[in-house]
Parts: sequence; structure tokens; C-alpha cells
Amino acid sequence: MFTGLVETVGQIRRIEQRGGNRFFSIQADFAHELQPGESVAVNGCCLTVVSNTRGLFRVEAVAETLRATNLSRLTVGERVNLERALKIGARVGGHLILGHIDEIGIVKLVAHRPGATLLTVTVKPENCRLLVTNGSVAVDGVSLTVRSVQRGEFCINLIPFTLARTTLSERRSRDRVNIEYDILVKAAQRAVPAPPPM
Repeated sequence: MFTGLVETVGQIRRIEQRGGNRFFSIQADFAHELQPGESVAVNGCCLTVVSNTRGLFRVEAVAETLRATNLSRLTVGERVNLERALKIGARVGGHLILGHIDEIGIVKLVAHRPGATLLTVTVKPENCRLLVTNGSVAVDGVSLTVRSVQRGEFCINLIPFTLARTTLSERRSRDRVNIEYDILVKAAQRAVPAPPPM
């Protein structure tokens, strides 16, 4: 479980393909502290550390994870958002994130405004019911507040602090981003029947 507060931005140093799976070796400030078996969110995807050596940690993404996320598009040298698993008793500054991606969204628009950047992301129209204005959503593992929701898209404000400490400053129109909807909203939606299509 994670909070969506990115601890550091790492860099992909090596990618190995083995059958349908892919191994990523990632350089990160906290790499030396990780032990095999620990969970790390990489762009919001919960992955297991399989080894750790010389300032790099190695994680394995299975074929299903590659299919369902933007990890399949990662290249050597690319930067990724990283967060270690939540410790019991720690403050939860973002919101509860499982690291299980619900869908891949597409960046529609990046609009720079004084003091903030507006990011509009398109998603499946039926999933807009999982978004609440002023509620939470995770984009590439970053806990963000939903500014507005329309059919098939939502908008978020990115403050300078977030842009400076995550890879969201590098996102451009047509980029693919990992989306995880708020587990509390998903649980509430299961209690009521789905509305008719808009």
C-alpha cells in the first residue's frame, strides 16, 4: 500500500526481456535500503524487488502488468516516480493507493497557468463515475486532487512543488499515464448499480 507522495525520481539503467516478463534495473537514492521481497511503486505500479546491488534495485514486471500499464513503453535512461511501501503508523499525506493500475489514460492537454499547470487526461467514459470533483486520483503514482470531471476526461492542477519532484513535469500531449482510482470511491460504487451510459 502507498500514499501517492513520490519519494524520489529514479532512472531506468537496464531493461531485460525474459519470455513475456521484463526486468528493470533502477537507480535511486534509496536503492541501498531495499531488500528482496519489498514492494516499490514504479510510476504507481506495485512491483517486487528481486535484487539490489551497486545503487540499483531490480524489479520484475509480468506480461499482464506490461499490458495493463505504461511500463511496457519505458526505455533506458527514462525517469520514473518511486515510492516505497507505506509503514504502519506513518502519516498518510496523500491517499491510500494499492499500486494496481485501473487503466492507461492519455494526456489530452497540458496548459501552463501562473502558479499551476492544468493537466487534462482522457479515460474510459464509464470510469468517470470513479472520479469525484475535489476527490483523489493517482496519475503515474502521484496522489492528485481532481479539479473537474467531464465525459471521458478529468482535469487536475499541478502545483510547482509536484512538478519539481515528479516526472509529471515531463508529460506532454498524447503521453500515456497510469491511472488508479480512489479505492474508497470504487468501494462505494460497488454498493450502487452502475448508471446508464452518458
